[in-house]
Amino acid sequence: MEIDDLYEDLKDGLRLIALLQIISRQPIAAKYNRNPKMRIQKLENLNLIFGFMARNNMTITNIGSSDIVDGNSKLVLGLMWTIIKSYQVGEIAVDGVSGKDGLLLWVKRSLTDYPTVDVTNFTSSWTNGIAFCALIHKHYPTLLDFDSLSPNDAVENVSLGNIQPSSCSFGLMEAKFGIPQLLNVADVAGNPKPDDKSIMTYEFASGVQKKKAITTICKAVAMAQRISECKTQYETSAPTLLAWYADKCQAWTAPDQTASLKSDAILNAVLLDLTKLETWLDKVNVDFPQDESIQPCTNSADAEQALEGLRFFHEVEVGRYQQLLTRVHLAVETKLAGQTTAASAIARVNATQIAFTATLERMQGLQVRMKDTLEFQRHVDGVVKAMRLTTQTLKNDMELLDETIDAQNVHAIVLDDSTGDEEAALVAMKAAFEADVAPLVESTVVSVFAAELESKRETLERAHRDTELLALDAFGRRVDVLKAKVDAKLAELNQAVTDAQRRVSLSVEFAKVATKMVELAAGISTQVLSSFTQNVDFCADSPNLSSIDLLY
Repeated sequence: MEIDDLYEDLKDGLRLIALLQIISRQPIAAKYNRNPKMRIQKLENLNLIFGFMARNNMTITNIGSSDIVDGNSKLVLGLMWTIIKSYQVGEIAVDGVSGKDGLLLWVKRSLTDYPTVDVTNFTSSWTNGIAFCALIHKHYPTLLDFDSLSPNDAVENVSLGNIQPSSCSFGLMEAKFGIPQLLNVADVAGNPKPDDKSIMTYEFASGVQKKKAITTICKAVAMAQRISECKTQYETSAPTLLAWYADKCQAWTAPDQTASLKSDAILNAVLLDLTKLETWLDKVNVDFPQDESIQPCTNSADAEQALEGLRFFHEVEVGRYQQLLTRVHLAVETKLAGQTTAASAIARVNATQIAFTATLERMQGLQVRMKDTLEFQRHVDGVVKAMRLTTQTLKNDMELLDETIDAQNVHAIVLDDSTGDEEAALVAMKAAFEADVAPLVESTVVSVFAAELESKRETLERAHRDTELLALDAFGRRVDVLKAKVDAKLAELNQAVTDAQRRVSLSVEFAKVATKMVELAAGISTQVLSSFTQNVDFCADSPNLSSIDLLY
């Protein structure tokens, strides 16, 4: 990945994402567009970058994604300066003062022996070039004659070195310190207000070189202090040390001693690298545990995030530590081979190599499985979407069927029987329910639920879709309620028909009993009339009988 045109190559956000991931050693986002073509896709990538910078407390003022996509040169440079300031200048700290103020404090302290040089900012204080030359003279007095420099000769002081080979500033900075010439003489010399960001970057680069020298000096001082302590200890235990020394002198020669010291230094470096590798391997095992400990992905978004983490691991982390392991192997094979004192370290290197290879193979397998998981979860997303559509359709159908079932009101027929044939009406209602409503419930709800929803239960369980499984169970209960309602309505119709038939049968029996009673009453009436007639005739023949006697 290269940058030929800063304003054009940063528009899609891919190079900025790669840059920030390398210098921050953090993934920018779980997912981003790796092949943006449209403007909206580029803006999405850049929005992820600005979000990452905001989360890492990188102050961005008046710069937006659209400015980068539009190639606004001033704001693109402003963004690059923000990154430089955050990851280089921002790391400077002097007595608790960091960033730009810390760098200025360091310059002032470095130039306390130069009363004629007053640095108060990173603009006008550098115009005549004297401050540049004073910093070089402070650390390397033999490179230039500071007393001969004139503040009025700004061009020579800030010269790149092609005017006068011994002149200071940018030419010397590149030749002696390896600091690239990023500024021209005209950018600083005679300019009343040079660009402070460029000056700060130059000074930070210079500070890095000096910091390396200071670190070396500190190590030398620490070693001298250690030597002094060892000397005191030696003088305290001289007899024992002399005896030990006499014994060792017989076994060692000067060349071997030098070789041993060199081997010890190499061994220490190898052990330090091994510790880094082992720490990293332990961290990998914690971040990416064995299969049985992995929390299953329950949706495609989780799978995408996990896969992005694995991709970052393989693309960034593995290469870095593979290089470290190669360096350890090279040191062991070329510089520690045959050394008895290095036997345990060599065994440790071999064990680390085995662990590294096993971890890499496991992570590659995990990446393959995660790709399969992502593909499966995306498939399940489609299944869930289809299930939701089917569920909504079934809900509508169930509401209509529920109303249809409630409309089968047997009491309305019993109470409002205009035809006079209640049994026939109930039988017709039952037949229609059995022929139309019950089969419709079975075909449009029960069968569809079983084929389109319940059949997906195993897929949902494999995908750990607990929410969808709960919804499926709840909807299954609704279907069971509808089936129970159909069965209850059918039982109600059967009972209504049976009751109607019983009422008809009772009516027939009652009619028969009534007929018999009428016939019996008619017979009794005939007998009474006949007896009465006879009595009347008898009274006519016996005039002395009273009416009471006639009654008896």
